[in-house]
Amino acid sequence: NTSAELDALPFTGPDGTAASYYTVPGTPLHSWHEAHRWMQYKVYLATTDSAYTPVLQEVRITTTTSSVTSPISHSNASRVNLYQNFPNPVGKNSPSGQSWTTAAFDIRGNVADVVVGLYNMLGKKVRSLWNGSVSPGRHVVRINTRDLSSGTYSIRLTTRNASASTIISVLN
Repeated sequence: NTSAELDALPFTGPDGTAASYYTVPGTPLHSWHEAHRWMQYKVYLATTDSAYTPVLQEVRITTTTSSVTSPISHSNASRVNLYQNFPNPVGKNSPSGQSWTTAAFDIRGNVADVVVGLYNMLGKKVRSLWNGSVSPGRHVVRINTRDLSSGTYSIRLTTRNASASTIISVLN
């Protein structure tokens, strides 16, 4: 196969999905992706001898850190940031098998009244996640998805002067 043909192949993880999450030995993936950057890679194993099956022994990925962050879907970056939930997808049939996920948000400036809700794709609020006054800084909401139907939902954060949203996938 040519390089172009190999690049055109879809990515599939060992569990048969394209959304597999792995850990670096001794380091949970959650702490590794604090800047909310995602990486996906393909490995092509080939041999000229059909009697042998190539085996991947090791993959090393080296990254550098950056002070740049990319909050999701923000309308006023100087006031609020809502970060992608982790794990995502979430649910008993997801690669993680977890029914809990967490989402972080930052408030800058003054104390703010914050409303965070979980909405279905029709825009109907299915759960209130946070409703109250918060001081500036990072805050975390924990979301139990055990009783949610499989599907795509939106996490929406709203303050008086700003809003942000991100998408969550539930696989129950």
